[in-house]
Amino acid sequence: MDGVTAVKVSIEWIPCAERLPDSDERVLIAFGGDVWPATYEDADAVYPAHWLSDDAQRLDRNEVKHWAHMPEVPT
Repeated sequence: MDGVTAVKVSIEWIPCAERLPDSDERVLIAFGGDVWPATYEDADAVYPAHWLSDDAQRLDRNEVKHWAHMPEVPT
């Protein structure tokens, strides 16, 4: 694999029961056996607090049990 550099990334999964990310911060979520990029949205006049995946799927805040900060982009 010429020209390819392997980069190891350590991801710290944070239980949602401990704390949630800042509203509108893009993070990784563990959901349904997969890892998805998503944001946590605080409750507003229309929706209760929820997760919003990058493909616009709205998930109940209790469906996601763990999240992690996005890893640094390699340089």
